[in-house]
Amino acid sequence: MVSRGVLRPPYTGAIGLLAWAVDLWPYVHGQAIVRGLRLTEMDSSDMLDVIHYFFEVDHQMATAEEAEAKSNIRTQMYQSLYNKNYKYQYKSQSSSNSYNYSTTTASGEPLSDGFVGGVDADDPLAPEKGPTKPFVPATEFNPDSPNPFGGTLDPPSG
Repeated sequence: MVSRGVLRPPYTGAIGLLAWAVDLWPYVHGQAIVRGLRLTEMDSSDMLDVIHYFFEVDHQMATAEEAEAKSNIRTQMYQSLYNKNYKYQYKSQSSSNSYNYSTTTASGEPLSDGFVGGVDADDPLAPEKGPTKPFVPATEFNPDSPNPFGGTLDPPSG
């Protein structure tokens, strides 16, 4: 008979998830409370599964801009509310996007080599890249018309 648990996670993975949860405890604990969960009262395997779920959901983002905005907000919030550095600042690179898990020096000073707030020379949205293209309004659509897209497209063939 199969046990109700899946498989025991690798030690380093479990430690990594727990370190992330402790570093972001106000967020992780708040997520649990909102869902009616008491992490500290769960079996360790269940607690680790919940933290793993929170970790994956927290890292689901549609764009690099969304990741950067979340990182900027958390960086300011953790400094203002908890008087500590946010360890997981987003780092934008020209070839890839990733989180940086070591953004401070040994003395706690933020690194200044292109982390949050840095300017990426390859950024296509940088102001020095040229003029912005003009707005093109959406094609008007009339489903009751024999030519529903006006003169932009040919009518559907029937």
